[in-house]
Amino acid sequence: MTDSLARRIIPYNRPQVYEALAHHVSQASMNRRRMKTVSWWSLQLTANAVLSAVKNVVDPVSAHLKEVYSTAASASGLDNDSFVGFLA
Repeated sequence: MTDSLARRIIPYNRPQVYEALAHHVSQASMNRRRMKTVSWWSLQLTANAVLSAVKNVVDPVSAHLKEVYSTAASASGLDNDSFVGFLA
């Protein structure tokens, strides 16, 4: 009985099995870390979109002017920063 128990336990003492378990544990830890990072990033993007929408609702003129500048800049072949500097 002790011999059969030892045969069942021995495979778990192999270095490959130990390394595989250690790798699995570290991957689980990294997955949790990745999920936290992606969740934080998603929250930031959502907050940015909400704030941008609120800004456009509160001040629709600035959104309209931005659109006019980008349209005029693309028509003149200048990028937005150069065009705004040109207007100043």
